[in-house]
Order: sequence, then C-alpha cells, then structure tokens
Amino acid sequence: MIDRAADGRFLGARVRSLDGSMVAVLPGGAEHPLWGASDRIVGETGLLTISAAVDWDRIGSIPPLADPTRLPPGDEAPGSSRWAGHSRTTWSSTSTASRRSAGRRPRRPARRRR
Repeated sequence: MIDRAADGRFLGARVRSLDGSMVAVLPGGAEHPLWGASDRIVGETGLLTISAAVDWDRIGSIPPLADPTRLPPGDEAPGSSRWAGHSRTTWSSTSTASRRSAGRRPRRPARRRR
C-alpha cells in the first residue's frame, strides 16, 4: 500500500512480508556515514535498517541497505520487484538477473567449429 500526501508526494509504502509481518519504507529521517540522507525500513517492532534515500517518484537505482540481514525472510531491498510494484516507476532495467550478474565479466561468445 502506498501512502501519498494530498499533493501526491510519497509518504511511505507498506508490504506484507512472507512471514506475515508488515514492512514499510519511510522516506528520510536517517543519515548514513557513507551515503548520507537515508530512508528508514521499519517493521512492526521498529527500525529494521536504513537505505540510501530514493526519489520515490523517479526511482533511478536500487539503493544500498545498511544491514539487509535484518529484513524478514523473503524480503528484498526497496526497489526490488516486491517494492517496485508499489511505485510509479518499474524496474525493467534492473532485473534480478542483471543484479546477480553485476560485477561479473560478460560471457565469451561460443567458439565456432571448423
């Protein structure tokens, strides 16, 4: 579920985790020593972790998380397919396959047999 202000500004988003608990992203309200302004990822018991701040109306990249191990099982970073379905922007350019292959060398073309 997306929460927006009367002027359309993004206020937050909530999804149900695979274990049944609610996980939400709230813009702003935190700072990280490496990337600065951060969004908060909260669960039913409070702050889970933080991510680099995102312009939720014009998502341009998948933000890093300070501690992804604190997310409930099956949840992914905000901006992944689970979260992106709740934003105005889709993640067609950052599919799971392309994220997994990030940093790997491209495959060599198959050799032709003579």
